[in-house]
Amino acid sequence: MSPPAAREVSAADLTRLRSVLAEDPTLDDDLTEWHSEWSGGADRLLGPARITAAGDTPNRITWFTQVAVYLALHRDG
Repeated sequence: MSPPAAREVSAADLTRLRSVLAEDPTLDDDLTEWHSEWSGGADRLLGPARITAAGDTPNRITWFTQVAVYLALHRDG
């Protein structure tokens, strides 16, 4: 699947961005941390995750494992 085509940034896009940043002023810091070397090493904090379920193994097992771990740690959503 290829990434979406680039488009011009509109005034509405900038308004939405300002709104999001006003609600979460540390969003850029959160994204930097998310993409840092540490965030890729969550197994150092929690240990390796092992997920078992009935049925075939999905193609995106790493993604599904990350979602399962997230949901287990954030029970209220």
